[in-house]
Amino acid sequence: MPLEARPGWDSLMGLQFENLVLGNLAVVLDRAGLASVPMLNAGPFYQPRKASCGGCQIDLLARSRHSLYVFEVKFRKQIDKSVIKEVKEKIRRLRRPRDLSVRTGLVYQGELHPEIESAGYFDFLLPFSDLLK
Repeated sequence: MPLEARPGWDSLMGLQFENLVLGNLAVVLDRAGLASVPMLNAGPFYQPRKASCGGCQIDLLARSRHSLYVFEVKFRKQIDKSVIKEVKEKIRRLRRPRDLSVRTGLVYQGELHPEIESAGYFDFLLPFSDLLK
């Protein structure tokens, strides 16, 4: 049986891909045009569910003085347009200061559904191949 056909392969590769992206944070920010923006912090983010708000997990959350940058990281053969709804829900649940703008990004390996790009939801669409240049 090929490795990619084994149960859990997609989850394992997804986690490894996230680690690869996080390990190259400076490159991600550079390719997004954010290298000159001073970041207060950046990394994966987890907000536990509480009675007052829902929980969420963000693959890469970066914060500057005036903005939050929410990046989803996907490693799949086909990346469905449901990723837009998924990120919108994460942002809706995220407890955050209301004076910060929120910008969205998708770092991906795979084929994007055509509606992802045409929807214009993501401020940054970063194919993995662009991180290698």
